[in-house]
Amino acid sequence: MSPLCSGNGFISSLYFTFFSRDFYYEHRAILMAQRAYKKNRGVHGNSSALLRRNIHRLEKGLIMRPRRDVFALDYLLETVLVYKDVFSNKGFSQCELAWAESVFEKYFSVVNRSHPDIAYAYKVYVQITPNNHEPIKEKIPYLQANKAKHTVSYNQLMDLCLARRSNRWFLNKPIEDEKVTQAVAAALQAPSACNRQPYEFYKIESQPLLSQLVKLPGGTAGFAENIPCLMAVVGDLSYYPEARDRHVIYIDGSLASMQFMLALETLDLASCPINWPELHTLDKRVSKLLGLPEYKRVVMFIAVGYPDDSGHIAYSEKKLPEDVIKRL
Repeated sequence: MSPLCSGNGFISSLYFTFFSRDFYYEHRAILMAQRAYKKNRGVHGNSSALLRRNIHRLEKGLIMRPRRDVFALDYLLETVLVYKDVFSNKGFSQCELAWAESVFEKYFSVVNRSHPDIAYAYKVYVQITPNNHEPIKEKIPYLQANKAKHTVSYNQLMDLCLARRSNRWFLNKPIEDEKVTQAVAAALQAPSACNRQPYEFYKIESQPLLSQLVKLPGGTAGFAENIPCLMAVVGDLSYYPEARDRHVIYIDGSLASMQFMLALETLDLASCPINWPELHTLDKRVSKLLGLPEYKRVVMFIAVGYPDDSGHIAYSEKKLPEDVIKRL
């Protein structure tokens, strides 16, 4: 029946309403995420998706050529008000506040403050910080010529990519928290839409939780019992007020995961990304085991451990660049 319903959008929706529950859990998760976003006003613990997004938008306005002296009017006051809300929150990320303050200082120093909307936003902004507060100004857009330097050649990068392979055989050896922290630090340098970084990395080593989780994905058959550490990359849909952004957690989470796995390789650790299918029955089980609200979704699992050199790795022939580059 499904092929017959594919020719029309309305009929396709009816099919997934009455004949398939494949998207049931996702629909509910998106609506719950929107409710959570509104309830928390875009704030997520020690971070704010709304503040991060809008500060990044201000940054993009600051680097435009030519730069206008009036911009960001449609979200400027909103950004100042959320900054005001989190400024007095003692548990809020000081790094995030410093970044926001630096960008605000730069923005208000270059725009036309006589514009009524900008003037009002600036009036609200200057009342947020104490009188004796010294503004932070170093976390602002900078020249391409001044970006961080590296010494990695293409050949060295390719060697790292070739060395990183999906490993399924690990030593019975604990994984140091420090190495996971280092790998996540590299993962956090991955690009993210409006710099919201809507994901978390769960490190699972304790029993019986580890044994329960490793058996859920279909791709662990035959080596589940050999996994000493399982990382769950979890995306948070409540970082977005609109359903149109529902796939961003998978994009951003996957970008971060790849850098995480490459970093593990440099720390003498091996990894294996594990496919996580969209099945509402599995989603419910994993959410219960990890204690996740429905709007937090597992993007993927990653098995991590010290490699057993006596274990085999699948050859997995890759495509050639010519097979995937389409020149238009």
